[in-house]
Amino acid sequence: MTLNIKKTAIYIIGFIFLTFFYASISKQILPSSDAVSGLLEGKDIADGNWTLSGWYLSTVSFYFTDIIWYGLASKVFWYGQYQAYCIPAIMYSMVTLMTFYLSKERLSSLWAISFCVALPSGFAVLNVLIPVIHVGTYVSMLFCFIMLDNFSKTRSLISLSLYILVLALACFSDDIIKLLIIAPVAISSVIFIVKTKSPKNLIILVATIFAYVASKIMTMYARAHNWYILPGVPDPTFVAFDDILNNLYLFVKGFLLYSGAFFFGKPPSDITALISVFCFVVMILLLILVAMSVKEIFKTSMINMAICIACIIMIPAYLASNRPIDEWTIRYIVPFFILAPVVIGRSNNSRGWKFIALGVVTTFILFCSIYMHEKKDNSNDIINQIKHTVRQNNLTNGYASFWFASSASIDGDISIAPIDVNRGLNILACNKWLSKNYWYERGGNFIITDDEVMRNITIKEIGNPSKVIDVGDKKIFVYDKNITFNCN
Repeated sequence: MTLNIKKTAIYIIGFIFLTFFYASISKQILPSSDAVSGLLEGKDIADGNWTLSGWYLSTVSFYFTDIIWYGLASKVFWYGQYQAYCIPAIMYSMVTLMTFYLSKERLSSLWAISFCVALPSGFAVLNVLIPVIHVGTYVSMLFCFIMLDNFSKTRSLISLSLYILVLALACFSDDIIKLLIIAPVAISSVIFIVKTKSPKNLIILVATIFAYVASKIMTMYARAHNWYILPGVPDPTFVAFDDILNNLYLFVKGFLLYSGAFFFGKPPSDITALISVFCFVVMILLLILVAMSVKEIFKTSMINMAICIACIIMIPAYLASNRPIDEWTIRYIVPFFILAPVVIGRSNNSRGWKFIALGVVTTFILFCSIYMHEKKDNSNDIINQIKHTVRQNNLTNGYASFWFASSASIDGDISIAPIDVNRGLNILACNKWLSKNYWYERGGNFIITDDEVMRNITIKEIGNPSKVIDVGDKKIFVYDKNITFNCN
């Protein structure tokens, strides 16, 4: 009992420390319109629109994995910019601690946890410590594995029920969970049903199918009752033959950048280059040990097999699809980095004082590298310039192209709706992506223009402005009338 209390206290202290640590990093990132849209959706939920009716979302809803938590923060506390760094920090702290727990809490695997999860590189930070970027889904994934692990050991109905609930909500919110939980658990449970004839694995398979079916029923209900609209994206296809090498190039480059191991082009005398070389060596060791560990534990239990499949499944999916467009699409491989330490920790390949020493050295070097980076001063960023200028001129509601709309609306006192600038047809229209119909019905009296082409289209569509305000390389057209758009 005393041991459990001490362990719980250690986790609580670790959670608090990591949350403050990650928040201090995340606070330096200026949230984009993609990220801020999640905050605005959460605010709308807190204001009573819990179905997000009238909203155009994006590829998936992120409803229960992310958005609902921003809504709860707005309802229980208040809406504000703090959500853009506090909630991602809380979520990522949970990812780090659950990764440690699933890796059997072995100090000898601390080096892998520090390298892959706990101390992210500057590139990795932009893929995990910003709002609404699948991290809530990774929390759900790890929670599901913990519940399955507990059910396998104790046959606890509470664990099984929580697994079904969280999996159903995650499936409803983010399609990627199908590759991270549904497919791995279904495959491994079927194999172990045949192999061991254990009813436990059959129960897990039925529970997984039940959760998936429940999520589909929830989706049909949401559509039938006019919840949010999902524009989505075209279904992925196999990579074109001529793009195979390009996919491989983007994978290798993105993998190196995410690992902090991209030393290419840096002078050897640069301390950051030496750290990158160190990360490159650790990365090679990680890949070797992951391969050895998968080979060792893959057939030892249904849970271990499912974790191994979930760890590596996104790599062939990435390489074989048309999704990779630049090195930033390596974000689809984040589950590998989260689960690699789990795979290693559950094997016997990372044991002894040598790996503990490696953990101390890795943690120290990566921790120092984070604070070696100069703190970013975003005060003169164009988004902040826009916010300041809009307030200074007593403007409230208006329009801008996507990347300069919601991002400038984060504080809640001004509302800038994204508009679609069709440069082929020379028209302005509603942007049916991370936006709300009400913004266009309500209208606004200014438009932030990016360039001369957009300015000419705006004058053609709306007329000459009564006032023009310069802000950076942009011009704000202010009108004496209310401008609305029909989104039907």
